[in-house]
Amino acid sequence: MESLTRRLRKEILGIREFLTRGPFFAFTPEEREALLASLQQSLARLDALSDQVLVAGLLGGTGVGKSTVMNALAGTEIATTSHRRPNTESALLYRHEGVELPRALTQTSVPWQEVIHQADGVRQIVLCDLPDFDSLVGEHLDRVLGFLEHLDVLVFVTSPEKYADHSLYAFLEGVPKARTNFTFLLNKADLLFQGEGLESGYRQVEGLSRQFREYLEKADIRDPLVFAVSAEEAFRAAAVSPWNQFPAFRREIFRDREAKEVMAIKSANLDREVQEILSRLQAEAAHLDTLGRILEEFGKRFEGERAEWEQQGHRILDAWVDTLIKDFVLHRLETLAPLIGPGYGVARVVHEWRRWKGDRGREADAPSCDEIPEPPPTLREHLERVENRILHKSLQLSVPASYRQRLRAALDTEGAWEAFSTRWKREIELRLLSQRAPLFLGFRAVQYAAHLALFLGLLMALADEEAGRWFLTDPGWASAFQVLFSMVKSLFSMTGLGAVLTFVLIQVFLGACFYRRYRARLEKRVRKTLQSLKSGLGRIWTGEMDRIEGALEGCLRELAAQRNALTKRLDRE
Repeated sequence: MESLTRRLRKEILGIREFLTRGPFFAFTPEEREALLASLQQSLARLDALSDQVLVAGLLGGTGVGKSTVMNALAGTEIATTSHRRPNTESALLYRHEGVELPRALTQTSVPWQEVIHQADGVRQIVLCDLPDFDSLVGEHLDRVLGFLEHLDVLVFVTSPEKYADHSLYAFLEGVPKARTNFTFLLNKADLLFQGEGLESGYRQVEGLSRQFREYLEKADIRDPLVFAVSAEEAFRAAAVSPWNQFPAFRREIFRDREAKEVMAIKSANLDREVQEILSRLQAEAAHLDTLGRILEEFGKRFEGERAEWEQQGHRILDAWVDTLIKDFVLHRLETLAPLIGPGYGVARVVHEWRRWKGDRGREADAPSCDEIPEPPPTLREHLERVENRILHKSLQLSVPASYRQRLRAALDTEGAWEAFSTRWKREIELRLLSQRAPLFLGFRAVQYAAHLALFLGLLMALADEEAGRWFLTDPGWASAFQVLFSMVKSLFSMTGLGAVLTFVLIQVFLGACFYRRYRARLEKRVRKTLQSLKSGLGRIWTGEMDRIEGALEGCLRELAAQRNALTKRLDRE
């Protein structure tokens, strides 16, 4: 016995130490806290093994006669109608006035009501009457399961009408107690003798008991201890019928147990609880293996498809930039400052024409940086598709919801998209805000030279040839005045008017040519800016692919670490 208690303490402390390391991929914080609380309770009960009070619980469905069983055990009426529960989730505790309740039982959070009696026949045991199986729903069932931790021996009471009810066997599956401490009562067996001969009644009792045992064995209860009884007869009659096994049941419950046997009962229950937790850890390890295979499979698939994903993303963002950002860049870089004279005039005419036509590129309506649109939704769909594929595969393989939630948190598509959108917008703003409208100083110099040369040509065309020769051979105020006078005189002649008209037409032509040249150079600058922007956004998208790949690798590393830790913990046990 001492060896068993040492082993239990070692196992409990080892599991608790393992669970306190964290963080865990295998458990949610709530699940881990619940396991730690359960281990702490088991440790407290292990420390209290020396308590010789044995706690027996009676469980069963409505109308199976638990109160009658209680009275028959006590040999007096301790369970009466005055002891009705205040509510369906409350437990009734029957104890002798000379026995104290175990401390842990008094501290339970499950509602309970105490009934004190003076029946010396049940002095050495505390009897607990738990709520009916068929009244347990939702929170009530959880509370009763929570109360079971305080029970040492469990007596399941049923009847010929209810022994096949599914509720009993479903409840048995969730009881974390040693099956060797289970006792089963087939109460109201006297109903099988009504209207029947003694021999026929015996056959029915034997057949029903055999069938009940078969049901229990299917529920993983090996060699169940079953008693066919009539508690009513045992309580009311001076002597019981030969077939009534209630005296044998009573001797089994109240037989004088040595301290060592009581500790063995309690230790067996604790061992069952620890084994349940170890089974949970084994199940977690299996789930980690499954999830690891899913991630490895998808990681390889993602690695093979990554180039295609990147190309699709680049095509989407290229089209997005050309559609939504080109006009923004054009308006930010476009200015009439590089144009002079006729070129500026042509540009103004073109702008006014566009404005009159309602063109979307009006300078007054140029968008600001705050109006930069969000990244195209198609890119987000690509990111969500990665997460959905992994989670869908996990769902197909029945991976628990807690694992899928943790995996979703690791991929964090929502948070990643927000960060991606922020980097996306910042990249656009930085690149566009760093752009300034080009001055094209050389281009301006060429315009000045061309217009000056054309003006000098006009002057030469208007000047008189003879006055020009005089100025060239004898420069001075007189000759210059003569040249100017001849220009003015020629200006009002048909030849002069023709020269001026020609000058104007050539100026307009040059202005149109310079404006066209300016637009070509501006569009080249826009294309260069857009190409630089596409390159920057492309790197952000590639970085997002790196993030997904890194997240998958991180999950795999965390899963491997958790799996190794779980394996080491289980191997020690």
